[in-house]
Amino acid sequence: MPEHGATYNIARDNARVGVQAGAVQGDVRLGVEPDRPADLVEALAGFGSQLGRAWEDGRLAEDTYIAARAELGAAEEALQTKALQTEALQTEALQTEALQTEALGRVLGAV
Repeated sequence: MPEHGATYNIARDNARVGVQAGAVQGDVRLGVEPDRPADLVEALAGFGSQLGRAWEDGRLAEDTYIAARAELGAAEEALQTKALQTEALQTEALQTEALQTEALGRVLGAV
């Protein structure tokens, strides 16, 4: 009998062992990494579609579906807020650059 926590491989006759582990923390991935969407908005929309289909097909309880949609909505809202903040910062940076360029032009024109 194996000791507690010990992992033994008794594969025989050209058997292949994909993963042999006593305890796993985190992800285990075999094969090719799946394609990841380049756009997080696209990824959230895709997940929302999958979530809706799972609920419609009866693979997801209604209370779980409602909770997941609420979490998805919060993620979409946070992403929207972040995008607006980024846009505001970019606009502010462009305005500052324009003011600096204008001031530099006046200084050079005065010389």
